[in-house]
Amino acid sequence: MAVNFLIRTDRYGVLEEIFFSEPIFLITEQHLSIFDILHPQVLPIAREHFHQALLSPTGVCSVEGFKLRAMDARIYCHMVSVQEHVMILASDTPLPFGGGQTDPSYHLIGRCMEKLLEKSIDTEDKWISAVANHFDQIQMLNNELVNTHRKLQKANAQLQRVNEDLNNRLVKDPLTHLVSRYQYRSEMQMLIKQNPDAQGVFCYIDIDNFKGVNDTYGHATGDLYLVEFAKRLKAIDTVYPSICMRIAGDEFGIYIHGMQEVTQEFVAMVWERFSDTVLSRPIEAETLKLPISCCLGMAIYGTDTNDIYLLIDYADFAMYTAKRSGKHTYRLFDRITYQKEKDQR
Repeated sequence: MAVNFLIRTDRYGVLEEIFFSEPIFLITEQHLSIFDILHPQVLPIAREHFHQALLSPTGVCSVEGFKLRAMDARIYCHMVSVQEHVMILASDTPLPFGGGQTDPSYHLIGRCMEKLLEKSIDTEDKWISAVANHFDQIQMLNNELVNTHRKLQKANAQLQRVNEDLNNRLVKDPLTHLVSRYQYRSEMQMLIKQNPDAQGVFCYIDIDNFKGVNDTYGHATGDLYLVEFAKRLKAIDTVYPSICMRIAGDEFGIYIHGMQEVTQEFVAMVWERFSDTVLSRPIEAETLKLPISCCLGMAIYGTDTNDIYLLIDYADFAMYTAKRSGKHTYRLFDRITYQKEKDQR
């Protein structure tokens, strides 16, 4: 079996590249050094010639008769060194240098091996440089990714705060902290879904002569007036689940849901409790004690309509009916009156 190989090592004989090996198992990546394949008896002289190649001014050295560890064969080596790397061409047949080191073939093969070694080193250097460059780029991209992730986390936190603030503004009126005009219909629908077969009553409330409070005492006093009004509104004992809301400037609402049937007695009870809790005493705003009067219109969910928007419209109509009757009172929605006025428009 023929024995041939061409390899590259570092200055210590450690394998760096296998160009070819015959047989293929002679030199593999499992071998760490050129000296691993040589017989222990020849290691001293092999190391001597190897270092001679490194130290030679021409960087060329030929050696005959190295015995192999794994095969019953001797090899003839031609070694060339460049930049502390060694190229080793070996064969079990003598290399064709009939004239020794003065033979032109000797220098031709040495020159070829030298150029191949330089090319191999240059390729490896470029590969190492490319890997280093790619590594630097990956580091930069990773740093940018980390920074972007931090910025994204910061932006998400800011967005969450904005969304929470916006949600609070949509759900809660910023002045009175009642359910806001943007959300009260949705809140009503959610309450109805909890007990869809039950009836409810929507109370549309308008404060009488509130414009006079603002015009006489200023908007700051008007705001205090509305805040106190809202507190009283939330304090009403409605017996059943309810939602208090601010619909517009001086217009408010209460939706009560869960009754099996809304009777005239229940409607009268709602007005009575509203009067006792909200209207029974003046509203205090700083040092002022301001009178409070309201008109209230009611419409019944499950009797007058099952449509939220119509329910609010009907209660609004009932509230204006109360206002026309002299204020400080309430009215229950009447479909006949509603239809007559609608036909007259």
